[in-house]
Amino acid sequence: MDFYPTALDAADISIPKDLKLDGVSLLPWLQDKKQGEPHKNLTWITSYSHWFDEENIPFWIITTNLFAISQTITRITPTLRT
Repeated sequence: MDFYPTALDAADISIPKDLKLDGVSLLPWLQDKKQGEPHKNLTWITSYSHWFDEENIPFWIITTNLFAISQTITRITPTLRT
């Protein structure tokens, strides 16, 4: 999530030029100043990584064991339920 850039933007604090952030401020979307999606691809990390590519649709889960000796990549194709 883009909490840090959004919080800085809401507080009207400039992001230092030497600080590299991979997120963007979501404030323009929250204020209805921008339309569409802020990101084409989404990645987030919990105890394992997730990745979603809107154009290619499959949802990827990357699982690494405790000592990063091996890695499992699982491809999940979303299904619609009615």
